[in-house]
Amino acid sequence: MATAGAAHPSRDGFSEELKQGAWKLLAAGDTRCISQVETPGMQALLRRVRDAAEGSPRPALTSLEDLAQLLALWRPRAYGKDREQAYLTARFGSQRPALLHPSLAPILLPTHNELLYADQVVQVLRLFGFTHAWADRYRRALATGRRAERYAMGHELKDAARLRRWSDEQINAILALLQEHAGYLYAHGHALALAQHVFHQACLKLDPATAPTFFAEVLNNGGSAHYGLGAAVEEARQWGVLLLPPCINRSTDRYAVVDPDAFELLTAGSATSISGAIRVPLTAIRGLGTQTVRHILQMRAVFGPFTSLLDFLRRMEPQQINRRELQVLIRLGAFSFTGRSRAQLALVEHIYASAGELLRATDRDPADLAHLEDELPELLGGHTTAVEWPPERVAADELAHLGFYVVPNDVQQHALRIAEEFSTLDIAALAGQPHNTVLSIAGVITALRIRPTKKGEQMAWLTLTDGTGAIECAIFPNAFARLGQPTMVLREGAFLVATGKLAHEETTGSKLWIDRVTTVGGVGARQEALRAALEYRQADPAA
Repeated sequence: MATAGAAHPSRDGFSEELKQGAWKLLAAGDTRCISQVETPGMQALLRRVRDAAEGSPRPALTSLEDLAQLLALWRPRAYGKDREQAYLTARFGSQRPALLHPSLAPILLPTHNELLYADQVVQVLRLFGFTHAWADRYRRALATGRRAERYAMGHELKDAARLRRWSDEQINAILALLQEHAGYLYAHGHALALAQHVFHQACLKLDPATAPTFFAEVLNNGGSAHYGLGAAVEEARQWGVLLLPPCINRSTDRYAVVDPDAFELLTAGSATSISGAIRVPLTAIRGLGTQTVRHILQMRAVFGPFTSLLDFLRRMEPQQINRRELQVLIRLGAFSFTGRSRAQLALVEHIYASAGELLRATDRDPADLAHLEDELPELLGGHTTAVEWPPERVAADELAHLGFYVVPNDVQQHALRIAEEFSTLDIAALAGQPHNTVLSIAGVITALRIRPTKKGEQMAWLTLTDGTGAIECAIFPNAFARLGQPTMVLREGAFLVATGKLAHEETTGSKLWIDRVTTVGGVGARQEALRAALEYRQADPAA
């Protein structure tokens, strides 16, 4: 078994400096989007290990064995608070831990007097002269609950221990230790493999050259396993990886890394803080059918990129894409390559659709569309002079149809100011907060039900959504009465700051019992934009 002082793993392509940074990243608990270690509990454990190592000559986390031991310690049904404290005391304390029997030292001292691996169960049993096969059979009997077999083999174990002059107290203690954890332990090799995977992910996340690819794979797998898709997008953005809006000419069916030197990166944010970008796929759009996506990709593969909205509508048959799907694509900027704003295209898309149908009926060559593309804007006159929608409207459409904000804009800056002023938390971060904590969140009301209680008092159930997730909230009668004019404050599409008590319920998940609501001004455009989300939810309840 490897010891806690094992050497750094060798991973081609990662410098020693980056590896050291990856260990520091893990020790700090900055592990969102890294599988196995991104849960709030595991993040807290990593930080407690770091804190325990302060003032100790032993480092917190420097090897795969260190990490494997923490993964084994945290395994569900194997973890216990007392067990963690004993482990940390033995690992970072100045005194050597007391053993049940001196012969256990080679087995338990490498894991700081804790039984962490299934292999150790077999090693303990072999101390009493049993074969590996017998020891593994006894381990499996403990794990599967075969009581009769375990009882008979336990008698053999006691007899063998007495022959080796173990006291009854020591025998009972070792039996209790084996029975407590035998069914919930990782194999040592499995724990090391998980640790290797975790460390490799940390290196990929930390390295600017690989961060875009790392986050693209995270998004292709549904986002953060614990926090969801929106939280993964926000995490990517914090690490200098931007998301670019879907495009009918560039998006595929997966999140794909974009050339970091692309012109769009220069317009999306500060070029000095960007390590790369990811293109949102067409399959990520809520309200765009899989058959529609397939037709778009096939049409593009066979006939080449679309040259304009009119070209797109000429090629796509009405039965292949309906008007609502077309409007969603326009709202998300999928036709930005045309040089016309979303607002302009949204106003005239029905005219383009009619023109496309006419060209399709007359079987006109798409190469002949150039002059028509120039003539239509002049024909439409005032409509095409419409400016782009405000950032709040664009961001809300992104939230409605993608579940996250795509590019940094004024809305995010507004959200940062709100977070600073009201000390709000991201909804995705609530899972790591203790039960009954009083806190504040900022978000959009995407679902609302106002109903009377059995006593005839009014209360409200609502869902608040931000760029990282959503949470169900309740405003009970006393708090509801303090709203003054509830119908002015509570309405679908309203943006507000809610303060209340967080409740973690085992069966229904986390909820917020709201005590105070603060409306945030200047959000008319956002409220208007949320109409798209509400229309979509009403049209497709399964979404």
